[in-house]
Formats: sequence, structure tokens, C-alpha cells
Amino acid sequence: TGSTAIINSVYWANYKFLITGMLNDSSAILDYYVYQLGIGDDYYILNHPDLIDGNGQWAYRGDTVFVQLANNPSTYTIEVTTEDYAFYASTANDVTIRDIKFVGFNHSGVFLNSISKDITIANCDFEKCYYSALNADHDGNRRITFNYNNVIESNFQAIRLFGDSCDMNNNDISIIAMHKNIGTGGYYTGGSGMLGDYNAAGSGIYSYDSDENTISNNTLDSIGYCGIFFRGVNDTLQYNEISNVCLTGVDGGNIYTHVHSEGSFIDHNIFYATHDFNEAHGGYLDGITYGVTYSNNTTYNQRFGLICNNLSNCKITDNTFFYNLKEQAALVEYNANDNEPANTFKRNIMVSNGEYNVYDSRTLKIYSTTIDSMYMTYDGNIFGYRDLDHIYVSSSSGGVWDGRVTIEELDTYSSQTTNSVNATITNIDSMQIYTNTTKLPITYNLTGTRTNLTGDTITSFQLLPFESKIIERH
Repeated sequence: TGSTAIINSVYWANYKFLITGMLNDSSAILDYYVYQLGIGDDYYILNHPDLIDGNGQWAYRGDTVFVQLANNPSTYTIEVTTEDYAFYASTANDVTIRDIKFVGFNHSGVFLNSISKDITIANCDFEKCYYSALNADHDGNRRITFNYNNVIESNFQAIRLFGDSCDMNNNDISIIAMHKNIGTGGYYTGGSGMLGDYNAAGSGIYSYDSDENTISNNTLDSIGYCGIFFRGVNDTLQYNEISNVCLTGVDGGNIYTHVHSEGSFIDHNIFYATHDFNEAHGGYLDGITYGVTYSNNTTYNQRFGLICNNLSNCKITDNTFFYNLKEQAALVEYNANDNEPANTFKRNIMVSNGEYNVYDSRTLKIYSTTIDSMYMTYDGNIFGYRDLDHIYVSSSSGGVWDGRVTIEELDTYSSQTTNSVNATITNIDSMQIYTNTTKLPITYNLTGTRTNLTGDTITSFQLLPFESKIIERH
């Protein structure tokens, strides 16, 4: 009683509650009502003196801060956050904030509470701004620039920005929504614990209903939910390196979008994970994504390389998916409306070693209720797998569309012209991916025998910024 509960009751949402009492082992009184924990609900109990079990840990209790120290307290200087914001403005225009270090604010480093225009925030460090480094969530904002900043240890979102013609470029963002140093007011807030935009809680960059924005050359690592969560018309997301997402949330992506984002480009980004995290997907084009171009991106070591759910008029081209644990790409019910334009899936590379699970791990998964009119044109894709029947197709109509098929069978059964091929691979377990996450070309000089996906021997190659290449070692 008196502690804070963070409950993950659905895949994509976390809630914060104050525990005011307990009815039994599985029922707690949380703020205004009784919450019955369900089977499989993930939860964290925070901010109580009885939970302190290591040096440096702390908790609030009324006006008292409890902290465990390794040595005599008189040898320490303890700093406690007292201010909610470093910079607060109801309406701001033509303001520049630069070369400032913001450390330890209960809410945000910079909070723009109403319509703001022509704001520049650059070369700043934001550390332990518990809600966010920047919170500017009025859709009337215009021309806000957040460039060349470092953000670490915010517990809601690093950047929360609504508005048009904004730039978020060349930022270094890490350790977001990791449930660290939460305190009393630095996590999800509002009502009885549910935040209005709780679905995107824990994202590194949140840009929503915002048009003509540019999000580029950012590095994001160790993010609770999605790396970048966006929706907008004519947005550009490119040259971002995003790693290790969904550390405290589930069913998110390195980049996530949904519904109408006409004219937006997700291009030349690199996504990866160093471990198998909670249903972390590289790209996530959710229902109903409309009018997006997803091209030249590289994803490796994620759960899924790409998930597409109810797309319309989207172009998925020239991407590389390598050794993701399940499908390299999963295309689900391509089109929710028969009258909407079709989609294209062209010149993509999908290489899977099938280590996760023989049944689940494959190159491509296709699901549609009407396979004969899939609203997806395939052309020129390259597949690499240990077996030839590496495409998994599922349909409510069953029949031949309920299992693994070859490239030729996909072409025959679906009346699609694929022009696709299987890569020339001797040993699927001997593949290696090279990436370039810098802003300059890199030349790789190889030793030993190396071949590319067409079986040609190569001794060197060059990668332009945010390109990748798959090589087999012999």
C-alpha cells in the first residue's frame, strides 16, 4: 500500500496507479477502483521503502526521500528534483534554446503548452527529465527544430512533438521508459492512471498528426516501446539507427505508423536488436496504413523484420531483412477496402536461417482472406532459406493456401508475376551482414573466400551511408 504499480494489461499500453489497498493476493485497490490482475499481466511495483534492496535505490514517502547508500550519508551530496520544468511557455515564437544541460526535472526539460512557432532547440543535454526532454503537443505548432541534442533517461517519451514543418535530426536518445528513477510524478499521468496517448507511451520520438516533418540521422537505443511512433502526411524518416526497442512494452516497432500517412517516406534506416525482446518488429505498418513508401531499410536480429497490417497504396521496395527470428516480412490482409489502390512488394532481400523455430522462421508470411486478389504485386525479390518451401501462406479459405509454398507455387496459385529468385547459398548458417551507419562511404576489404547472394566471389565492396550487404563466408 502506498507504492506505485505500473501494469502492462495489454500488449501496447502501460498504466500507472497508486496502490491504496489490497483485497487479496491478486486484487488491488488502485486509485479509484479495484484492479483484478489477469493471467499474464506484467506489472512493476515501485516507489516504496520496502522495495529498496541495493545501493543507490530510493523512494518517496510523503515529503521524505529514502535512499540506500553504501557508506556514511555524511559523505554524500544528495540532489532532489523540485522543479517540474526548465523552460515553460504558454505561447512562444522565435525562441532559440541551445548549449544548455537540463538535469532532473519532474516533467519536461522544455514544455510548450500552447501554439508555438519558430522554436530552435540545439546542442543541449537532457538527463532525467522524467516525462520528456521536449513536450510540445499542440497540433498548431509550426517549425519547431530539435537538433543535435542528447536525451537520456526519460520515462514517457524523449520527444513528444505535434505540429507541422518540424525537424528532429541528429539526436542521440537512449534509456527511455525503462522504469528508472520514476519518482512520484515522472511517469504516465492523468485520471486513474491512464494517459490519453498511452498507446505510444514509452516511445523515443512521438510525432503524431504532424505533416511535412523530417526525422533523420537520429540514434536511438534501449527504448521501452517504439523507437519512432509517427503519423503524418509527407513526413520523411531517414538515416536513423534504432536498436533494442520494446524493452518494457510489447508489440511495437523500431518505426511504427498507422492509418493515413500519405506521401511519407521511411527510407535508409537501420534497425536491429542485440537480444530477442518483447515482440519487437523492425518496421510496423499497422492498420490501415495508407500511401507510405518503405524503402532501402535494413533490419536484422529483430522478432519480425517487417509487419504490414491492412495496407493501401503502399510501396515496400529495396529493403534487406536478415536473420530476424521469425518472418523476415509478414504481410497481413493487405487491403481493407477492395476499392483502394493496391500495394507493391519489390526487390526486397529476405534471408532467414530458421534458428528460432522451424515452423515460424521463414522468409515471408502472407495472410489474406481472399488470396486470389491479394492487392499486392511481387516483383524481383530475393529469398534465402535452407528449404525451397520458405514462404508461408495462410487464408481463411484453406486448401492449398494453408502452409508453406515455393516461389513458383506462389506465382501459380496467386496469378502474381514474381520475377523472384532463391539466393545462391551454400550454407545458410554462414551468412554475415555488413552495415554502414555513418555519414560517409565505407570500403570493406575481405579476406578468405566470400560470395554474394548470386554466388559471385567478391574481395571488396563499398557501402554508402545506411546501406547494407549480405555475404556468405566459406
